[in-house]
Amino acid sequence: MAKRIKLYYIGWRGNPQLKNGGYYKAFGQLSKAEANRKEKTVYGSMYLYAYDTEEQYNEVLTKHKEEGYRIQ
Repeated sequence: MAKRIKLYYIGWRGNPQLKNGGYYKAFGQLSKAEANRKEKTVYGSMYLYAYDTEEQYNEVLTKHKEEGYRIQ
């Protein structure tokens, strides 16, 4: 049986009421199926970005924090 590859995911949710126009959500490692379920929300949508390594994932989160975005 093939091993499932889990990538690191960060989601973006736009919200015009927020200062920066939205926020990011750090999901950590998810399978592709799990990521697809996270993109479907009750209202609106969440756009997910995948990263191969934890280092890339953490660098991007740090960059977004430095830019003033809220991270959930």
